[in-house]
Amino acid sequence: LMHHCDQDKAEMLASVMMAPYDHYQRSIAMRIEQVQQPYPDEPVAQEIQKIYNDTLNAQYQRTRGRFYTLAVLPTPKDAELDQIPYPDYIDLFFRMCAVDWDKVDAAHKILIAQLNQAKTLRFTNNDGTDFTVNIEGFTFCNSLVAKNVPGSEVFSAPHRDSATGLIVGKGRYMYMGKVMENITLRFEEGRVVDYAAEKGQEILKELLDTDEGSRYVGEIAIGTNPVLRQHLVNGLLTEKIGGSFHFALGRCYNFTDYLGIPVKVDNGNKSANHEDMTIMLHGKQGRIYIDGDMIMDDGKFIDPRLGYLNGDA
Repeated sequence: LMHHCDQDKAEMLASVMMAPYDHYQRSIAMRIEQVQQPYPDEPVAQEIQKIYNDTLNAQYQRTRGRFYTLAVLPTPKDAELDQIPYPDYIDLFFRMCAVDWDKVDAAHKILIAQLNQAKTLRFTNNDGTDFTVNIEGFTFCNSLVAKNVPGSEVFSAPHRDSATGLIVGKGRYMYMGKVMENITLRFEEGRVVDYAAEKGQEILKELLDTDEGSRYVGEIAIGTNPVLRQHLVNGLLTEKIGGSFHFALGRCYNFTDYLGIPVKVDNGNKSANHEDMTIMLHGKQGRIYIDGDMIMDDGKFIDPRLGYLNGDA
């Protein structure tokens, strides 16, 4: 539809997309066939995309405060891309849902207390990742299964101009229904200044060139689901990997409370994108440092109080 819109139709399309949100207070959204959506090869004209996004975002403000839960059920296409038999993939999905959420909650609160007092957060692995952000003054959200099914992550945002270093992401990543593989991003003063993908270089370029905010980090997070230990294409699942971290290129969150708890997650970055990318630490000699002190080694938390997040019984 976007490829057939002029300015008036782009505004109308955004209004149509948002109209159902006027009629409910709570929702559960289940996405299926996520990676099978057909996308035209030609990019949408930037001025039309901007009109659509601006209208959508303005109308989206009406829905703030309404409660939603998002789930993404794995599809046969996901299973094909990740080379997992489909019945095993479905089994993995439900095992991720069936963890002891009281134990995850207790561990998250300990981890969040540490993160909320920190100034710097650094991630390294043996693929070459060495990435640092400044999180001073920001606070982390305790994400269980109220908002995402399956869940398990803690997330916030870094200072917009603070991301520094190298990200090396091995595996497949999805953007607008298209697959990128084995990406490298180099950050200086918060901004992606150099990038590469072994496959899908043009897709990565399209993502980064969407707008200026697409080259900055709007979210920083640590995956904690004790069941999932492997990289997947399915974005909502892979960001929950225990022994991983992820970051979003683009738009930050702007809410001021998360499930009734005051938080600070808005770093001011604005963009049409919010594209999560997950980097493995488990099995990669991956480490996390808070203010120079190591809290994770080879994808496992060092503090025994966080042992359940490591998959310990």
